[in-house]
Amino acid sequence: MRKEAQRNAADLVARNPNTSPANGASTNRINANGITTTQGARNAANINGAITVQKGANVTKSFAPTGIQPGQTSTLTLSLQNFNATAISGFNFTDAMPPGVAIAGTPTSSCGGSVSSTTTSVSVTGGSLAAAPLAAGSTNCTIVVPVTATSAGNYVNSVPAGNLAGISYNSASATLQVSAITGSKSFSLTSVPQTGVTTLTIRLNNRNTTTPASITSFSDNLSTMGAGISIAASPAATTTCGGTLTAAAGTTAISLSGGSIPRASSPTVPGECTITVPVQVSNTAATGTRTNTVAAGAVVTSLGNNPAAFTAAISVAAALTVSKSHTPTNIVGGTVARITVTLTRSAHAQFFTSLAVTDPLPLGFTVAPSPGVTNGFEGGRTVEL
Repeated sequence: MRKEAQRNAADLVARNPNTSPANGASTNRINANGITTTQGARNAANINGAITVQKGANVTKSFAPTGIQPGQTSTLTLSLQNFNATAISGFNFTDAMPPGVAIAGTPTSSCGGSVSSTTTSVSVTGGSLAAAPLAAGSTNCTIVVPVTATSAGNYVNSVPAGNLAGISYNSASATLQVSAITGSKSFSLTSVPQTGVTTLTIRLNNRNTTTPASITSFSDNLSTMGAGISIAASPAATTTCGGTLTAAAGTTAISLSGGSIPRASSPTVPGECTITVPVQVSNTAATGTRTNTVAAGAVVTSLGNNPAAFTAAISVAAALTVSKSHTPTNIVGGTVARITVTLTRSAHAQFFTSLAVTDPLPLGFTVAPSPGVTNGFEGGRTVEL
């Protein structure tokens, strides 16, 4: 059957790139039944076509890390992008820090021109951005600024919408969290076999030298370590923080409400309280590295929350390993070889009871009547057949 095709074309004009609302793909759609004929033929489904729209300019910013302790340093990165098919040259750009945040070092820039700063702002004068390749994103340059803050709080660094030498860009913001509250954690055993128990110690710290931190809530969950990890039956979970600690055996949730973290005795010696929880590794837990994570913001106090997550990890090992050997390894028919099966219980694994071994011999082999079967279960870990 012969098919005939007809093509219809139209020229599309994109919006001014300075006013286009977004970068990325735009979809041109002919809705179902949008094509009709006298004979009744029509399109039963939507027909879509995509086109990439490139905006004039763009500004993004971020802090790394996003949370610090008072007096520590974070890095503010400003990224300037050009989506135009023509270069931008001779632009000026300034970003002012919010009150309480100060520039803590010399800024650097890949934007050309000259970069300068005061304690509260950074500027690029006479910067430039090359033309963007068509339908391939943007060209960009960065301004990198070390910043610090001495007081706890959430600091929002914002730049209003503006233009780079006449090419419009959007507003942008990023938040730096500064808190005296931090945390850390560790396991008493970092290599734990299946069926073994290790102790998790969580340390909550307060770097404020004048005021204890009242704990509103704290939460952790062993489910971040994957299946087969739970709170052990003994010893009981304890805390030096006061308040009410909840850590039920056989579950994974650890929580604390109330209590307090002492004030720091000096700027370098933080106040500390601890939470101690026994952790059980089941006999079915997968081997390998397991990491427990307390999320940023999980320690909620009167002096703020922990700005960054903190973690600790264990390596889960097999509780039982088995190997076997033959002596000699080469025999002729009618002669005897000794098979030795070695079972090894990993250190800190539970003792095995009612242990049974079944080893079917290959076709044509039988257990020799002499010297007989011996085992070392009582005094060792080796079975000889």
